[in-house]
Amino acid sequence: QGENTSQIVVDQQNKVWVAKEHYGVCQWQGDSWRVFTAKDGIASVQLAGLLVLKDGSILASSAQGISRYDGHSWTPYAYPKWFSMSKRMSGMKSSSDGSIWLNYSSEESRDLHMQIDPQDRRCTIRHRPETNAPFTRITEYLERVSQPGNCHVEWTGYDLWGCTPTEELQYSWRLDDGEWSPFSLEIEAQLFNLSSGQHTFEVRARDRWFNVDPTPERIVFTVIPPVWKQGWFIGMMLLFVTGVVLFIWMFMFFHDKRLKDQQKHMLELHQFKTSFFLNISHELRTPLSVMLAPLESLLRAETDEIKKQKLSMVIRSASRVSTLITQLLDLRKLELGKMEILMEEGDVAQQVKEAVEMLQPLAQAHSISCRMEGVDVLHGWMDSDKLGKIVTNLVVNAIKYTPAGGEVLVIIDKGLDVAGRDMLVLMVEDTGLGIAPEHLKRIFEQFYRASEKSIADGSGIGLSLIKELVDLWGGEISVTSPIHDNVQCPGSRFVVKLRIDQEVAVKKG
Repeated sequence: QGENTSQIVVDQQNKVWVAKEHYGVCQWQGDSWRVFTAKDGIASVQLAGLLVLKDGSILASSAQGISRYDGHSWTPYAYPKWFSMSKRMSGMKSSSDGSIWLNYSSEESRDLHMQIDPQDRRCTIRHRPETNAPFTRITEYLERVSQPGNCHVEWTGYDLWGCTPTEELQYSWRLDDGEWSPFSLEIEAQLFNLSSGQHTFEVRARDRWFNVDPTPERIVFTVIPPVWKQGWFIGMMLLFVTGVVLFIWMFMFFHDKRLKDQQKHMLELHQFKTSFFLNISHELRTPLSVMLAPLESLLRAETDEIKKQKLSMVIRSASRVSTLITQLLDLRKLELGKMEILMEEGDVAQQVKEAVEMLQPLAQAHSISCRMEGVDVLHGWMDSDKLGKIVTNLVVNAIKYTPAGGEVLVIIDKGLDVAGRDMLVLMVEDTGLGIAPEHLKRIFEQFYRASEKSIADGSGIGLSLIKELVDLWGGEISVTSPIHDNVQCPGSRFVVKLRIDQEVAVKKG
């Protein structure tokens, strides 16, 4: 049993209760102990014993009185305070008729001022618990409660024969047929923030022998609704809200209509711009092709340096216009779905190198270093024409935006996609002016031009064409800027990833 254990009992629910002197009443809950002390309502922790009653309640005797547990809380004094017990030959028993027997030693009885014969060694008191329940009366409340719905209720109780003093009666209450509150000595309740409408409040008394008033005192009161909950106000608000919703709907309708009209106008403008460029391109392509061949022949035959410079300038300008025309026509084919990827097996790295080598004169003319790094040989499947256009446009774009004395670096590498298939990883880096963050998201749009004066002139077609070709291939393109710490030349990096495995060749035909 352990040190200072006064008694161990088992209740009707097979729960173990232990009275430990100077510690408290302990209840085993299956995996841990719950300890009740004076702060839980026990008269004293100088415990003498425990008794389980027929109704399931528990009596705990101590040096300060006998307490009772109703399954939820303790009542400190189930008997008058002078019914105290110690461990000196005292104890409690119950009989089949419901009587409770309190056993005292003669010495303890004299200490409690009981009138017994000094010759008697023991004293036993039989108590038949009272069965008459107390009455309950509500003494103060309001029938109509204004907002915010706070209500104060007071009550009192009476024991028929006065066996339980009024101040020792316990009470339990509930609101709107809800759960009953635990019994306590409180004789008032504060109800806060009650909803509008009618409410019921009930209260019942309990004596020290747990006889509960079978006819709880019941009152009905009303919480007056606020103005905003009254019918006329609700109707007015409904009309107001309906008007606001209608106004918002009309505003959104006309706003959406204006946006759609603007979108339609922008689409028409884009189509007009594209159509205009295409018509001009078709008109200029043939004359330019006819002009370039004689001009190149004249340049080769000319010996005068001044005339050669002028002829070179004319040829460069004509070639630039011819390139622009080709880009426009390619874009149109892509938009119409008439361009296809035609795969062939070969050295992908060599194809990239040839495209870069053809642009060395352009780089030298701008005093820019253009060099290559990476793998020397990379076998795979490719569309050499589309790959050449992608490389050419990327390098030309890098040269265009790099100042004299700068550098363009082309890196060729082999990579794998998430499925482990071969990919060409092409990176083009420069030491140019970089790209502002607000332009990065739109840089691949057709005809999009950044507004900074420091950016070189262009048509806004090259990067758009690259993006369309990469998408047609089924690849990826991304851009990062800046890539260098130099504020004057922050530079940019374009990364293109294209599948070059046989599977993509079969898929693209």
